[in-house]
Amino acid sequence: MFVNWPLQAGATEGTVTYCNLGLRLVKQGDYPRAIPYFQRALEKVPNYDEAHCGLGVSLSAVGQLDQAVQHLQIAIQLNPAYTDAYFNLGVTLGNLGRLDEAAGCYRRTIELNPLRAEAYNNLAEIIAKQGNVPAAIEYLQRAMQADPTYGPAYLNLGARLFEVGRKEDAGEALEISARLQPDLWQAHYNLGRFKALQGDPVGAVSSLRRALELIPNEAPEKEMIRSQLAEQSQKLGGS
Repeated sequence: MFVNWPLQAGATEGTVTYCNLGLRLVKQGDYPRAIPYFQRALEKVPNYDEAHCGLGVSLSAVGQLDQAVQHLQIAIQLNPAYTDAYFNLGVTLGNLGRLDEAAGCYRRTIELNPLRAEAYNNLAEIIAKQGNVPAAIEYLQRAMQADPTYGPAYLNLGARLFEVGRKEDAGEALEISARLQPDLWQAHYNLGRFKALQGDPVGAVSSLRRALELIPNEAPEKEMIRSQLAEQSQKLGGS
């Protein structure tokens, strides 16, 4: 997720150790424990761009979005070519509802790294929310060109293609999404819903059943999937 930069002026091995420990915890998804390590690094070297970025990502993950924005912006000021900082600032601004600013961050991310599929994907979703579905489809296709194995782009592309009536292409994208993301319940659910809408209860049951197996017990969508599975099963004359 992060770029490792050479030691900056004033940085010591101890400072880097704090930052690396924070990055390790970020990779493990343990954002609350990562935060103090980045803070310690910044106490020693206030202009350590990687520590600002790591702290911003961690604060964003625990819901402290405004503080996260501040640290990510500082990281960019210190390193204007810091792709990860731009990308994560886009994520945070999007979560704050500041969609135009988020889109600008994703566009800058793409300028710096044209192969970053997730930036195309996230930009496409903003554009779709703003009502320009054809443009969103173009960006999702560019995400797939950047990384043909990036499953979220196929998942979102399937939904957008269905919106504009390209049902055959939508079904193909959703099939690929489920193959690339075999353990993602949303991929199987979307494919199941598509098959149900296309009058294919056999395929719908198969995909919805897999989604039901994968979705966490506490997820609010679980009962909805169970109900839709029962409905499609009835069409087959069984449960």
